[in-house]
Amino acid sequence: MTKKQLNSISSYTRKFLEQIRAIPFLGKKEEHRLATHFRDFQDKESAEKLVLSHLHLVVSLSYSFQNYNVHFEDLLSQGTIGLLQAVQSFDPDHGTRLSTHAQYWIKAALYDFVQNNNSIIKSGRSSDMRKLFFKLSSAKEKLGISHKKSLNTEDIERLSSNLGVSAKAIRQSEGDRQAIISLNSPQSKENHEEKIGLVASPIEDPGIKTERTDLRKKMLKATTDFLETIDDRDKDIFTSRYLSVPPKTLENIANRLKVSKQSVHQRAEKTVKLLRTFIRKRYPDEKI
Repeated sequence: MTKKQLNSISSYTRKFLEQIRAIPFLGKKEEHRLATHFRDFQDKESAEKLVLSHLHLVVSLSYSFQNYNVHFEDLLSQGTIGLLQAVQSFDPDHGTRLSTHAQYWIKAALYDFVQNNNSIIKSGRSSDMRKLFFKLSSAKEKLGISHKKSLNTEDIERLSSNLGVSAKAIRQSEGDRQAIISLNSPQSKENHEEKIGLVASPIEDPGIKTERTDLRKKMLKATTDFLETIDDRDKDIFTSRYLSVPPKTLENIANRLKVSKQSVHQRAEKTVKLLRTFIRKRYPDEKI
C-alpha cells in the first residue's frame, strides 16, 4: 500500500490492520482440526479462529482491487464476507488448505462488489466476463500488449484466442474498466441539477466505439430522468454511493445521515434495482 493510500484510510482501519498482522498463522494439523470440528459440530469458536487466521488474505487481495474506484474499507468488508462463505463451504478432508479454497471466495466477493459499484447497468455477469476480470491483465502481459492504452482489432482477436472468450466480451471488459459515470458537479451556482460526465472507452474500433457511446448516452439520460422520480434521501444515497468519484463508503454516508450502514446499503440496492427496471422499460431492446 502506498503512503497516499495509507493516509486515505481511517484510524479504525489502521488499527484493524495492525491487529491482523499480530494474528498467528495456523499449522496444517490445527487448521484441519478446527475445520473438522466446525463442519461436524458447527462450533462457532472454531469458525472464528479459522476466519481470524485468514484475514491477512482478505487484506492482501483487497489491495489488488484498489484501482477500481472503490474504498479500501469497503473492499475489506466484502472480502471478509467472502472469507466467511469460504469457511462455511470448506471440507478439510479434500486435502486442500483453507487459504487456497478461500482465495476463490474472497476474489468472487470482491469482484461482485466492484462490478456493482462501477457499473450501474451491471453488465458483465457472464462466465466470460468473470474469466476476463481475473485473467485479462496477465494475458496482456503474456502477449506483450500490457503497455498499450488502447487495443486494436488484432490485439482483441489474439486475446480472444488466448483466453477462449469472445472478442465482444473483451471489448466490453475493456470498456467497463474505463467508463466511470459521475454525477458530482452542478451546472451552475443557480442551477443545482447534477450534470453527468462520461469517460469514453479507449477502444479504437469506430463501430464499437460509436455503439457503446450511443448506449451510454441512453443510459445517462435514463439515469438522469430516473433520479427525478425518487425522493431526496434515496437520490442522495444513490449518487454518493455509486456516482460520486471517488464513491462514498457506507460508513461515511451512514454517519452523515445518522442512520445505520445496513439501512444505507438496503436503500442503495433497492434504488439500483428500480433504476434497472426503469431503464429496461424505456429501452426494452437493449441487453441490460
